[in-house]
Amino acid sequence: MNAPHLSIRVSAMTRLVVCLLVSAGIWVGEATAAGNASDARELTKALEGTKWLWHGKEDRVLELRKGGKFDLDDWAQQGISAEWKVTGPKEVTVTVVSQKFRDLTATLVFDDGLNSFTGHDLDKKRVITPSPRLGKNGQGGLAQAELTKLLGGTQWHWHGKPDRVLELRKDGTFQLDDWAQQGITATWRVTGQREVTVTVTSQKFKNLTATLIFTEDFSAFTGTDLDKNRIIAVSPRVDAGAILALNLGGTRWLWHGKQDRVLHLRSDGRFELDDWAQQGITAIWQGTGPREVTVTVTSQKFRDLTATLIFDDALTSFTGTDLDKNRQIVRSPRVGN
Repeated sequence: MNAPHLSIRVSAMTRLVVCLLVSAGIWVGEATAAGNASDARELTKALEGTKWLWHGKEDRVLELRKGGKFDLDDWAQQGISAEWKVTGPKEVTVTVVSQKFRDLTATLVFDDGLNSFTGHDLDKKRVITPSPRLGKNGQGGLAQAELTKLLGGTQWHWHGKPDRVLELRKDGTFQLDDWAQQGITATWRVTGQREVTVTVTSQKFKNLTATLIFTEDFSAFTGTDLDKNRIIAVSPRVDAGAILALNLGGTRWLWHGKQDRVLHLRSDGRFELDDWAQQGITAIWQGTGPREVTVTVTSQKFRDLTATLIFDDALTSFTGTDLDKNRQIVRSPRVGN
């Protein structure tokens, strides 16, 4: 019997290769689609029931309800109803379902930590101002005076540029060298949950404002610049204490080594210790050095007294000086990881 002609064998092999490639393509496509669907489900679950300050406004609380309802009071008052759906890795599309503005859409783009979002509003021309997430209890973390104290004296890389160091001075001055060189002076003040408004006081650009929206752990901010059309690039904190604050936010410790005195260094800067709270003492904490935290009392009782915590290199325990400065803090180990 004669062997099959070479062209016939090549043709058969080609068909086999094509079939294998098509099958592989289908498999990869199905796997990718399955992965995307899984990611969308996870993001949906993470966002369900969360509340946000729409356009950064404390009086405009948005809830992304379970089931897909987009709940915003002033839209409801105008007869606008809408639904939300995850449409990308950090993206949500809001679609109007009411007759009014029917089928118009807005896009929300979330940061990596799901702490805030920006995006485009229904008209697609207007950028959504950074909209921070509300805490699980629906309340802001720190009172205005506490947040002012927490931020006073801190330095930041404006628009993320290492050579543009901004200082939020304790006297309320917004100090940025290149602004000063242009004759621009400004002040800053806390105007909301994790929000600071910067107001120009010089004749040049007088009364223009910028808005800074801080992350939950106050390690960086974004916002809108003076022209309101430009988003402020992520601007991280400069001081060495910020790195320590990132590592310590949310951790718990046995105050003075006592099992029944659990201290919580909250991510929003609150120093939470039950027996202090029972005595009406409130306080905040700040990273003030590579291994140092300063605790400052904000309540009328013992107001402005400070304690200093000095952590070991592995961040497994701390000692330091208590509020009266004469008493050493007994070694206080970390609870859990």
